[in-house]
Amino acid sequence: MIDALDDTLKNLLLSEMTFLEESNISFETPDSDFKPPSIAINLFLYDVRENLELRSNEVRSIRGNGTAVQQRAPVRVDCSYLITTWAGDIKTEHMLL
Repeated sequence: MIDALDDTLKNLLLSEMTFLEESNISFETPDSDFKPPSIAINLFLYDVRENLELRSNEVRSIRGNGTAVQQRAPVRVDCSYLITTWAGDIKTEHMLL
């Protein structure tokens, strides 16, 4: 599920910021080994927790092929990302944000 969220965020950035290439967007831990290209946006997932306001104890019945299966509602989560930009100058970094 998290990888699908990452793909969605990457596709959103690529569609809105047409000057970016796929290689300019990463999801790596921003540590001393992180070496971004000249212009980059890094989205680091630092927290995942259940959204208690959207929690549901509802059990759904799914019918098909002459059978019925009961299924619990999916767990809804909040994902928090630290977004950093890398460029040759501060003005460009702020523009990317």
